[in-house]
Amino acid sequence: SGWEHVDGGTSRYSKNGIVYQASCTNSTDFPMTPVSTYSTSGVGYDRVTFAIDFEFAGVSASFAALGGTISGCVPFTVDFENLSNGSDVHTWDFGTGDPSDTSSLFEPTFTFLDTGFYEVTLIASTSDTASTCADSDTATLLIEVHDRRIEAALDFVQDCSINSVDFSNLSNPPGSADWDFGDGASSSASDPTHVYVPGSSYTVTLTVTDSSTCNFSDVADTTLFAYPELIADFSLPPEGCAPWTVEPDNTSSSSVADFLWELGDGTTSTDFEPSWTLNPGGAYTITLVATDSLTCNQVDTFQMPIDIGITPLADFETGTAEPIPGSPVVFLDQSTDATSWNWAFGDGLTSTLQNPEHTFQIAGNYVVCLTAVSDDGCEDEFCKEINIAQQVFMPNAFSPNGDGVNDHFSPISQFALNDYHFQIFNRWGALIFEATEPDTGWDGTYKGVEQEGGVYIYVLRAAEIEGVFKGTITLVR
Repeated sequence: SGWEHVDGGTSRYSKNGIVYQASCTNSTDFPMTPVSTYSTSGVGYDRVTFAIDFEFAGVSASFAALGGTISGCVPFTVDFENLSNGSDVHTWDFGTGDPSDTSSLFEPTFTFLDTGFYEVTLIASTSDTASTCADSDTATLLIEVHDRRIEAALDFVQDCSINSVDFSNLSNPPGSADWDFGDGASSSASDPTHVYVPGSSYTVTLTVTDSSTCNFSDVADTTLFAYPELIADFSLPPEGCAPWTVEPDNTSSSSVADFLWELGDGTTSTDFEPSWTLNPGGAYTITLVATDSLTCNQVDTFQMPIDIGITPLADFETGTAEPIPGSPVVFLDQSTDATSWNWAFGDGLTSTLQNPEHTFQIAGNYVVCLTAVSDDGCEDEFCKEINIAQQVFMPNAFSPNGDGVNDHFSPISQFALNDYHFQIFNRWGALIFEATEPDTGWDGTYKGVEQEGGVYIYVLRAAEIEGVFKGTITLVR
């Protein structure tokens, strides 16, 4: 009481919660506690300064892992940094569930022995019980303890034709890759491609690193063979006629490989170039499997389909019992599985009829051949000798006595004789008769003189007679 007014002044605020205020008043009694100072000015006003002390409302709990690392490999040791304010009592619980895993240190160190997530709790408080603002505060921090490890793994796909290899980093996690290709070359690509010089084997090493894993790095390796490519191959006509003898030409890239042939009929062979017969006709598949450990791919397979045609069986008969020159001979086809026919009659003439007729102009033996052809173009040949009989009768005696019976000697033929030439010789080889007309016979004379009885030699030539027809005749007196 007793003061009239206070003029506003200036103030300052300290970080410790104290406000310093300066004011003007004409009062002689300034009711201010706990701290106040004043003075009276020369013009009747008091100049007053005073301090107001505020106490903060409690404790602030805060902490961190030293270095900021809140995740690590088991066993994981953490140094805790206490960032609390206004506290002098600290209770730590490291979240393991074990009541003994606690601490009252200001900044403890704790080692986590098992993997998992741990919620670390700090309760910060003050021991000043006289403080009207005494309080406590709680802070938490999640810690991860793990055993994550990097495991190196690799795979590759090899293109044997160009000795190129595509590598794949299959590590978990992939990490940073460092490849050693075993031939002095390297790469840091995750999935590189490398071309090798053929002719050797190489050990390829993959080293992967990852600083977030507990083992930091791991290594995987493998051996690959940069050898020439193995190519199984053979040549063979793609078709044939049953029974067909198969003789493949093995053109595989390796002559020292092991070969396994599947011959198409259920049988096999390990020969380099086998030979076998396929029968009956039909579709077959020939397979060659080549194996050579000193090649890039080590095993290769080649297959070839082939068609074996059906082969007919040629056969025929003649429909004429006793064929003679100038008379048609009937040929009857007896073939099986034939669809076309080619005849060769042995006298230079041919036919493509199934059942042809043919006339032989000259007596003799003829080899007649029939080639039967199937739909598959396969052929079979059958040949048979056909005898075209002479059919010329020569009497063995005659008696030229003028009785009109058996007075002349000449050939008796069932067919006309062309280019006729008939001769008679005596026992001394002298020619005593000669005729070029078939109706002219020998009457037993020579130059009008009767020849004595006895044996004479005759010779007959004609276009219808093969070679020379000769024999003896007895002249009877």
